[in-house]
Amino acid sequence: TAGYAKHAYFWKLRNFYATSPQLRLLCARILRCLPNFFEGLAGISAADGHEAYLAVKNYPALFWLRSLPGYSDFIAREFGESEIPLIAAVPRYEMNKVFPAVHLYTSDHASMRHSLELRTPFLSRRFLEVVAGWDMRGLLAFGQKSILRRVLARYLPSKLTDQPKTGFSFPREALLNSEMPRGLPGIEDAKVAQCWKHRHAGGGWAAIAVRLQSAEYFFHRQ
Repeated sequence: TAGYAKHAYFWKLRNFYATSPQLRLLCARILRCLPNFFEGLAGISAADGHEAYLAVKNYPALFWLRSLPGYSDFIAREFGESEIPLIAAVPRYEMNKVFPAVHLYTSDHASMRHSLELRTPFLSRRFLEVVAGWDMRGLLAFGQKSILRRVLARYLPSKLTDQPKTGFSFPREALLNSEMPRGLPGIEDAKVAQCWKHRHAGGGWAAIAVRLQSAEYFFHRQ
């Protein structure tokens, strides 16, 4: 963890996030008066400190998420008060919640479905204990996965270690061009429609729309 763009983002704006919520809200109001280039930062600036993680991953749909039943309770439970700086709190949250509930779960299912035995060498407990003792600045201040790249550069040619990051892809447009999901437990169809009409706008809208489609499949077809 700590090697993704969102971690670098929180590092670059660490002093901004360390300011008071009132000052961030004032910045948001000022930024909204500037060209659209600053629109994303304006929306994220207006987010409560507890919402920083969701704001970065779901902007500009954060305001839609706020209107869902149970949102406030979810925020308090998952991102409540913490004395840990945001640059450390985000990787810790992903290690404790996102990895076991999403990444490892889907990796296991995908590999078993194709009769593959998958290895996850970086999940060695000894390795994690060593990395956990490092200063976060060493992981974040010199670019994405800088330590790993420098170690690999000792043994491999640069064409193998200095490539742009490429994520996993799936046919998202096929889901977004299908019919709007309906009958989801806890979310009224009218509320789903509000998100669905923005599904081709990209960003958080598209990501949430895909999850709504997945939820419909889970609840109604499985």
